[in-house]
Order: sequence, then structure tokens, then C-alpha cells
Amino acid sequence: MLEMVLESLVHLKVPEKTDVQMILCDNGSLRETKEIVQGFEKRLPFKVIFLKEEATGIVYMRNRILEKAINIGAAFLAFLDDDEEVDQNWLVRLDQVRVKFSAQVVQGNVQQQFPVVPNLDLLTKFFPGSFDKNTGDELNDAYTNNVLFDLSLVRLHGLRFNNRFNLTGGSDSFFFSQLKEKGARIVFAKDAVVTETIPISRANIEWVLFRFYRNGYTKYLMDVQRLGKLVAFRRAIKTVYKAFKECAFNKKTTAMQPQDESILLQKKCLRAKGTFHALMGIPFTEYDVIHGD
Repeated sequence: MLEMVLESLVHLKVPEKTDVQMILCDNGSLRETKEIVQGFEKRLPFKVIFLKEEATGIVYMRNRILEKAINIGAAFLAFLDDDEEVDQNWLVRLDQVRVKFSAQVVQGNVQQQFPVVPNLDLLTKFFPGSFDKNTGDELNDAYTNNVLFDLSLVRLHGLRFNNRFNLTGGSDSFFFSQLKEKGARIVFAKDAVVTETIPISRANIEWVLFRFYRNGYTKYLMDVQRLGKLVAFRRAIKTVYKAFKECAFNKKTTAMQPQDESILLQKKCLRAKGTFHALMGIPFTEYDVIHGD
């Protein structure tokens, strides 16, 4: 996957009058990453800064990149994942939307490429990670799978990705929610495209349902960080109680419902279950599992 994303970056166009550098951080990979990167350095249209982060976890990796960008005096930072390929105009489009809409955060468009699997139509309808929006639409969330953001507010408020979400996931959405609370405007850029290759281990309804559980779990953790334990507890109890009544009542009829309605009901039930487990302190570590090659 790393070779695929680097090959796509070879053809990347960069905004005019802009000095672009790439920071690539290796964090516990199963093979030597540096040799792969060195094989591309002369072909890439920008300088490459290679980092090795020894502390295991996505938050440590993201913070290492963020701190490096700040230390070298970068004005903006764009993130993408190592299982994606960029359109050659990706970075130019992100920057154009930033300027046009006076945005501090621009979320790009993630187009997902699935293997041939059963229930593909249903899977693509409910699969997380993309936005069905138009360019310039304001968002409440942003993710590091395709984003450009101004570092000035990050510097001013000393923001970092929160270690509390290191193994659960959700550190990027929490980070950008903090930026929004500090006054950042988040907008969507439909033409700033990256293509994400979905591994077979995620291309199934079971994984999507698991994601709903994770969302409920991390939502409670975010509420604790933002609002305090008491307010988060009250919100969680209300959410769990309301969902429990609906889920318990519909449990016997779920299998008889149309697929879309069944999944929507399971979404509500699993989010509530995740919230309840987080409330009870039951451990959850999504990032113990590595997907893809």
C-alpha cells in the first residue's frame, strides 16, 4: 500500500508559490519502510522527511508528524493515509477551496474502492469514511484520511491529538472538533480526491456494524474530555436508555425487516452498546488489528 500511495504522489501537482515537503512517519510496520521511501525520493516533486516513531499507536504517529511540521515552520499541514492514492490535483484543489471559502480546515473527498464481495450495494451505502457533500459545504467533522488545515490555531492553543484515543480510534475527529470550538471553519472539497483501497478484512457488513459500536464508545470518551464526567454520564444514560427500549422491542422482528431498516436499527443499538461499555470502563482496542498489506 505504501508503494501505491508514493507512486501516486510522484505525479502530484503543488500549489503555485508554495514550498511543499512530505513528512512520512513509520510506526511499527512489519517491513522496512525507509528503503521503500528512499526508492522514491528522486522521483517525488518535493523533499521527503522520514521519521520513525517508536511508541506504538496512531496518536503518537500523528503527533510526531504534527510536531515536526510545526518545528520546520509549516503554515499548513495536509494528512492522508497509507492505504490511499491521490489524484494529481489533490493538494491544489484543497488549497483552492481553503482560499475561496476562507477555511481553516478543508476535508477532501475519499472515494472507496471495494473488492468484489457479497452485499456490495449495502456495504457501500453504510461504509464509513466519506462525505456526501458539495464543495464549500460546512462540516462538523474532519478526518486525517484527506484533510488540509491551518497550523496557526494549533500553535496558538497548543493542540495535539489526544492519547486517550490511541487504541480506540477517534483521535482525529476529536482533534478537529477542538479546532472548530476554537473558531476554525471546516468545509468540504469534492474535487480534492483520494482513493482508498478497502481491504477484504473490512469489506463486510460485520465490520461496518463493529464500527457503529466503536462510534458509540468513542463518543462517550469525547464527551468526558469536552464536558466532564458528570455531563457525559447523564448524556450516556439517556442515550442508552432510549436505545435499549427500542432495541429490546424490535429484537424479535429485526430479521423480518428490510435490510436497510435492519442495519439502521442495529446501528442505533450497537452505538448504545458501545456507549454503555465505555461508561462501564470495559476495554476496547480497535487498533490492535492491522488491516491490509
